[in-house]
Amino acid sequence: MSEDQGTPQDVGPEELEPTGVAAADSALDRLRDLDTAALEDHVEIFDDVHRRLHDALAELDDEQ
Repeated sequence: MSEDQGTPQDVGPEELEPTGVAAADSALDRLRDLDTAALEDHVEIFDDVHRRLHDALAELDDEQ
C-alpha cells in the first residue's frame, strides 16, 4: 500500500460512511463519542461498542 493511500489506522469513525446495518451504524455512532469523551471514559465506550456488536451477532445466530 502506498503512503498516499493511507492505512486503516489513519481512518477514524467520523470518516466512515453508514453501513445501512442498524447495529453497525449504532456502534460507529458510539465510537464517534471518543473524540469528545474524557480519556477515562474510553474503556466504557469500547465496552459498549463491543457489547452492541456482540448482541447483534447473537441476534443473527438466533435468526438462523
